[in-house]
Amino acid sequence: MQNNIKVGSVVKCTAGHDSGNYFVVIEVEDELFVKLCDGKNRTLEKPKRKKIKHIKDTYIVLEDIAEKLNAKAIVHNKSIQTALKSVLKQ
Repeated sequence: MQNNIKVGSVVKCTAGHDSGNYFVVIEVEDELFVKLCDGKNRTLEKPKRKKIKHIKDTYIVLEDIAEKLNAKAIVHNKSIQTALKSVLKQ
C-alpha cells in the first residue's frame, strides 16, 4: 500500500483530531504503525503513534533529518519545525 514511507518522510494525517496537519516520520515501528513529530505540538520526546493507513505520503523526504535520526544523533524540535515550514511553503 504505502511502502515508500520511511524515516524523514513528510506526511499528512487523514484521520483523527490532527487530520490535515503535516508531520515528519521519526520511526517506522512495523508495517502498520509509525511515530510522527512536528516539533511543536508533537515533540520528539512525545511523538504521535499513528497507523499508516491514516496518513498520506507527500513524497517529500527531509534527508538531513533522516540521516541524523538514523545515526542516533541529536535532533532538536526546532530543526524539525523549520524544516517542515520551509518544505511546506514551496
